[in-house]
Amino acid sequence: MKKEKDYTEFEVIKGDHLSESELNELREAVNRVNEAQMQIGGLETHKAKLITEILLFTKEVESTQKILASKYGDVSIDLNTGKLTENAVDKKD
Repeated sequence: MKKEKDYTEFEVIKGDHLSESELNELREAVNRVNEAQMQIGGLETHKAKLITEILLFTKEVESTQKILASKYGDVSIDLNTGKLTENAVDKKD
């Protein structure tokens, strides 16, 4: 990251225009801000796409869970082995 520039480092020129070095410094700083904003925009777009995908995958998981529940009943599934374990039923007195 570049060192913050102190305004006293600019040369003093009388008149209604910036010096060439001041103008270049300002342009570079504005360009860096614009580039950072574009990168953030790209990241936000990618984030929005991933959120949409997560919603779709979640619906897929829920649908698959319903299908498996109708086939195997109320069970837990070990995702590493595929082993089914019947869930305990709460008994009310």
